Formats: sequence, structure tokens, C-alpha cells
Amino acid sequence: MLEKVLKEMPDSYRWIFAGTDLLKDIYLAERTPIFGPRGRLVRRIVSCLPFHWLRFLFIVSIASIDVTCLRIKAGRQKEELPRGCRIFVGFGAGPEKGMWKAYETESETVAIRLDETEFSSWGKYKNLSIVKLWSSVWALASAEFRALSSANEKALRDRWLDTFTCLGLGLSRYVFYREWWLSLRDSELSEVVFISADKAAHACIDAGIRRVKYRQHGLLRKSIVMPKFEHARFLTAIEAAWFANFLPRSQIEVLEGQTGQMHHDKVMLFTSVFDTDTFSRECDLPRVRAIVEWAQTMGLRILVRKHPREEGGFWETHFPQLEVDASPDNFEQVVRRVCPMFVVSWFSTCLVDALKMNVVPVSVMSPGHELLQDIVFNVETNCLLWPKAREVMEILTEGRVSVESVVLSLSADRQ
Repeated sequence: MLEKVLKEMPDSYRWIFAGTDLLKDIYLAERTPIFGPRGRLVRRIVSCLPFHWLRFLFIVSIASIDVTCLRIKAGRQKEELPRGCRIFVGFGAGPEKGMWKAYETESETVAIRLDETEFSSWGKYKNLSIVKLWSSVWALASAEFRALSSANEKALRDRWLDTFTCLGLGLSRYVFYREWWLSLRDSELSEVVFISADKAAHACIDAGIRRVKYRQHGLLRKSIVMPKFEHARFLTAIEAAWFANFLPRSQIEVLEGQTGQMHHDKVMLFTSVFDTDTFSRECDLPRVRAIVEWAQTMGLRILVRKHPREEGGFWETHFPQLEVDASPDNFEQVVRRVCPMFVVSWFSTCLVDALKMNVVPVSVMSPGHELLQDIVFNVETNCLLWPKAREVMEILTEGRVSVESVVLSLSADRQ
């Protein structure tokens, strides 16, 4: 059912579901969507309004306030956009710094970097009219209300409260991005590269910008509403095959693997992730504690590599004795330096990278977890799961089997 919805969803409102868990919650988890504090407030107010026109005015009002705030955050234009430049759009992802450096040196053509979460990076090159932004909020809200009210997909019509909530939460950002890209429609851009399939990418394509490309940075979910990029580069063939179903006109490419690690020390590299409104590492604390205690018993050195977007003191609070890698090295550089036998995480891209680099990937997620069911890459098949794989990990640590043989067995079903 999810595949059918993603294939048949009209272009006019695909952006609404970008960066949300709504489709996952409806078609995979089959539950009421989980919103953050602001989302719950918006949803509650929308549900209390008795008439459609009142809901429309409310959403237009909050989106107009939000887009005004975004315009203020953007600040004033400081320089002209270089003619014929390349644009790289990130959002603060873990491997983003390395991806930007590689992209910047790919060509002699000038490249600039934008950040979806830092609106000053957008305002640096363009001044947007606040009146035009307000006008676009009104016009787009009106069009989307009509489109959603008559959606062919019954589940979306039945969940109108959730879809309108997503519309209200994301409308201002989409309008800001789209107006920014519309101001460049007549510019001679060499290309635009995104590492996220979020609203900024949808807005870029919807504004008519050409040569828009995608480079995967992390594990992708089945419920992602992928923008219709002209070119998309994926980390694995299985992810490329999945999204090729929804990008029939796109040029699909699979990223080549890194050189395999041939030497392995008794090291467990723990690559951390960050908490969200729908995921908390605290839920898996017993399994994390158990694998740490096991590793210490087996004489493994444990090294923690924090995620750049990680907040709070998860490791300092629960595992103050563990060594934290404070180097600026990217994942591949850390692996080359410490030569780990295991890379442990929840559902990080590092699990895929570890497999490609001939290191054993281990996930501490519980089998059947809804997040694993939504991920295209099969974590349960292509990674060891703790504590189910404890015996395999023990004989591997004791040298009774080789890292290469375990990696090969995990890679057998990987496409």
C-alpha cells in the first residue's frame, strides 16, 4: 500500500510529507502520528475549530508568522550569488563536512554551501520580499487545502487532521525555500546538490530549477517522499533499487565502496546517534549497557564517536568511564586509525560503511523495531544484532573465526 501511495501521490502536495513520519505512522505503524510539543498544540487547535475556513485561516496565520521569523533570521543580502556556480545544500549531517570538501574540489566551477537549518546562509545571497512570502503562504495554503480535501487516497482524507497539521508546521519553510529558488530560476546555475530529501529539495524542483541532484548521506526510510531528482547517488544497490520505483526518469547511481580494512585490533567503535521526538537512546540503555560490559569482559577497547548533532550527556551520564574520540576525523579516517573489529550503533550509516570497509557492524536495536521496518537497508540481515549475536561476537573476538568471514556472511544478502 505504501509503495502505491508513493507512486501515485500528486506532485502538488508531495512536499507536505517530506521530513515527517506521517506516511510511516499511517501505513507501517498504523497509529496516530507522533508530533513534538508544537505539533501537538497545532493539532489540538485545528481539531477544535468547527469550520474548514477557520482551519484555513489558522494555518495561514501561523505560517505567516513563521515565515516572517524565517525572513528575519535570513538577514540582509551580503553578496551576489556567483554566476554559473554550483550549490551544495546540507543540514548539519554527520558526514556533511567531508561530503562538502569532496564536492568543493570536484570541479573548478565555484561552489557555495547552504544549510537548510541556517537561514542566514540563504539570506546571504538573496533578499526575499516579506509581502511576497505572505502572498505565497495564502495562495499555497488555499491550493493545498483543496488538493488534500479531494485526495484520491482514502487514508489521507480520513487523516485530514494529521495532514493539515503537517501542512501548518511545514508551510512556512517550504514557501521560503521555494521563493528563494524562484528568484534564481533565470540564473545559470551549473547544478544543485542535496544530501537531504526534505522540503528544500522539493521546493527547488517545484520552482523549476534544473540539474538538481541527490547524494545519500544516511540510511533511508521506505516512507520518505523522495523529490524527483534528475540524478540520485545511493549508498547501496538495494536502496537504489527501491527508490528507482519512484524515480522512473532519474539517473540512478550506486556509490562505490571504500577499500577494505585488512588489519583489526580488539577495538569496539561505538558510533552514536542523536535523539529525536520519536526516538530516544534511553529506551535501549539496557542493551547498550550489556554490550559495554561484555566488551570490557572480553578485553576490548571501547571508543565512542559522538554524532555532530548529538545533544545532552548520554555517554557522560551513563558511561563516564568510556573513551570519547575528540578528533575531527571522519568515520573512514577513524576506522583507519583505530582498526576496530566491531562498529556498533543503532541504525547509523556507519553500519553500511563498516560493512564496505570489512569491519563487523553491530546494531543494538531490538529485532522488529518499527524504525528497522521502515529502513530500506536490511539492518537485521546485514548486521549482527545484540544480544542475539553474542556467541558469534565471542568466537570472533577469541580469533576462532575471521572478521572477513563474518563480513562476507553479512554481505551475502546485501544488494
